[in-house]
Amino acid sequence: MKRKISAKFDYDGLDAGIRRFVKILHDAGILTLSSCEGRKEPGYYLERDGPHHGDWPYILINGTAANAYIAIGAALREGLPVRSIEQSWFIYPEDRMVLHGPQWRITFWEKDGLSE
Repeated sequence: MKRKISAKFDYDGLDAGIRRFVKILHDAGILTLSSCEGRKEPGYYLERDGPHHGDWPYILINGTAANAYIAIGAALREGLPVRSIEQSWFIYPEDRMVLHGPQWRITFWEKDGLSE
């Protein structure tokens, strides 16, 4: 049974360029942890970024591989410009003995131009 996330979520607080992407995942029953529309020109530019990489638009979700498959399936079905999906486990400084995850980061080639 899908959770109805979008009915009680405040989308106005999200970056305009990622808002619709997050709603698509919510409509598929996927809870999101964080998101960002990325820089105006994502990618790495030595003059601008120095040793830091550019920030592509992304959505971070929690859950199992099944959640990741549902999320990526919903994104591709809706024609979103998916760049990659990666799994991570985090160790936070407050408790360095506990793994948190898995977390999945879906990155996109570009932010959503339909939301502007």
